[in-house]
Amino acid sequence: MKWADIVGLTPPPSAGRKQQVQDVVQQDVGHATDEARMGAAFKSVKDVIHAALEKAKEKVAGYERVTWTQCYLSVTDWFRELAPKPKARATAFLNAVELSTSHKLAELHMPIRLRWEVTSGYAEAQYEWKAVEYAVRQSGLAQPALILSGGRGSVQVTGLDDSSSVSAPLSDGEALIKEHAASRSEGVKACEEFYKVKMPVEKSLTSLFAQALENSADDDEAAIRVVAISGFYYAAVAAKLIEKGATVYQYLKASNIAKSLVKMRDAEETKPADVAAAVRFHMLLHKMFDAKHLHKVQTLFANPTPNPSPDPNPSPKPTLTLTL
Repeated sequence: MKWADIVGLTPPPSAGRKQQVQDVVQQDVGHATDEARMGAAFKSVKDVIHAALEKAKEKVAGYERVTWTQCYLSVTDWFRELAPKPKARATAFLNAVELSTSHKLAELHMPIRLRWEVTSGYAEAQYEWKAVEYAVRQSGLAQPALILSGGRGSVQVTGLDDSSSVSAPLSDGEALIKEHAASRSEGVKACEEFYKVKMPVEKSLTSLFAQALENSADDDEAAIRVVAISGFYYAAVAAKLIEKGATVYQYLKASNIAKSLVKMRDAEETKPADVAAAVRFHMLLHKMFDAKHLHKVQTLFANPTPNPSPDPNPSPKPTLTLTL
């Protein structure tokens, strides 16, 4: 379950989504298990999680024979960036979610407790790699050499046994576009300068890619394959490169992707949030790869949440995962 489902947000991430997540966990819990004394925000979170657990009980075939091993909730960049006092309030809220959910699990005869944890940027990147690896394999496509993931706050780059995570908030880029509302070109320029500084890339990684691209044949065969997920997936939807919800994946030339991002970025009707998303993704592509070789790079946009090809042999020990 995603935090977007819990707080009633709908992807793609809209303006202020990250702030809304932070706002919710700043609210007063009241009481973790007594509904009469629960705060409104906490009760809404509790209700959605409990309903999801009830649904699991109804939908899981052979529920009574399942051995439940763990249930965990992961918090990521938005939590890591909180100042000490807001982080303390968020911790209290999450502790209450942990207690309330654990009580519900016991009520449903699942002999496990919920635990929540802060996931590092490196761990995020590794989890994303495994999810993408599975989805691409199940779709019968070639495995990527690189995965790009863009959240509301951070960007992860994973490939060739290397991984990095940097803070590059979309909200800051969006603010720059709004600040220069009278001149889109000035806003884009400011946004580009911001992300240029915020997204340093590993030279060891880019030098290897540069060498591979330089030595590859100039034909339709991809020299490097990339999978882009999370915020980059939604940027591609906004740029009309792919259709939202599509489960048939395909690799697209990065050179064409860059052109579509520029077209969306410069269109007057494009919302500031989408302009920032386009600028961030376009900047990252050109930081990773030389512009003259972009046509040799192919990118697949994937939303790993829906499984395009269900595993015919599911694990006999399911894990409930709540992801914030």
